[in-house]
Amino acid sequence: MPKDLIESTKTGIKNFETLKEKYKKFVPILKQASEIELNESDTCNLVTKILEELLDYTIFEITTEHRIRNQYADFAIKVDGQILFIIEVKSLKTKLNDNHLTQAATYAANEGVEWVLLTNGIEWKLYHVNFEKPISWELVFDISLLENKHNMLEKLCLLTKYSFLRNEVGKYNERLQALSETVVKKVLLTDDVIKAIVKGLKKETGYNKIEPEKVKKVVKRLLEVKQ
Repeated sequence: MPKDLIESTKTGIKNFETLKEKYKKFVPILKQASEIELNESDTCNLVTKILEELLDYTIFEITTEHRIRNQYADFAIKVDGQILFIIEVKSLKTKLNDNHLTQAATYAANEGVEWVLLTNGIEWKLYHVNFEKPISWELVFDISLLENKHNMLEKLCLLTKYSFLRNEVGKYNERLQALSETVVKKVLLTDDVIKAIVKGLKKETGYNKIEPEKVKKVVKRLLEVKQ
């Protein structure tokens, strides 16, 4: 069990183990659903069942067609008066892409909600919404409920009521961002890192007239090389 995904308390571990048992019983329903041409309305019913039976939200916390500035989101998960995340649902056979997210992300930003889920009932994609104009969003994870790999259950567990109320998904996203390419590239070009490289080059080559600005240009070129 990845320690960076599951809260390492007794209650956190118990929450995960409970989800595992529920998931085993739920798999036949998922397989049956995947074989049927579910329309968007039927997919919404499946999503509601998952939210209740796997993720532990009550029917009173699952708000359908939540109104935000004269527009509607498919679902809003609201606990103790606070919207935790908004859900955009597409029909089960729809191949999800970022274009489906524009409307839901706008809803979320208008409501001050950081998280949006895009799902067709089987595939679940969680995004973090950035409120700065223009509104943008970043994929946090993408899982298929029919493929128990790539820590699927651990990531699904982040969406449970228990984990969400403890901001486990926020902590996970912070760890992802800390190691993102954008952040790493930014750090590599800071004065402290360039100075460390200059020092290392002098030690390695014995040449002492190495200019930091020229080293910075070399690092920039290296970062621009497509892997």
